[in-house]
Amino acid sequence: MQVPLEVMLPLGIIANELLTNCMKYAFTDAGGVITIELHHKDGRYRFLYSDDGIGVKEPQQLLKGNSLGIKLVHLAAKQLHGTVSLSSPKGLMYEIEFKDGQH
Repeated sequence: MQVPLEVMLPLGIIANELLTNCMKYAFTDAGGVITIELHHKDGRYRFLYSDDGIGVKEPQQLLKGNSLGIKLVHLAAKQLHGTVSLSSPKGLMYEIEFKDGQH
């Protein structure tokens, strides 16, 4: 898939921040698995990040925190006019959805 630069830049910031936080907080010495996906269908993008780290008890609390990295994730998603969903089924999962051409 070809993705416009004005989409890739914010997605790169998002991926970088989520990977950085994951390396700092999600895994013990045993390591883990990180999955990043980007789907494009019917004029919509769906960016998925997940890891199988230790997760968080209340994922929505991350949205209210003072972490600069998480703020950057949400600012980049806002730049794409996207919505952010956060859950912790096993580890942590971010889902960002946005329309094609909204940037």
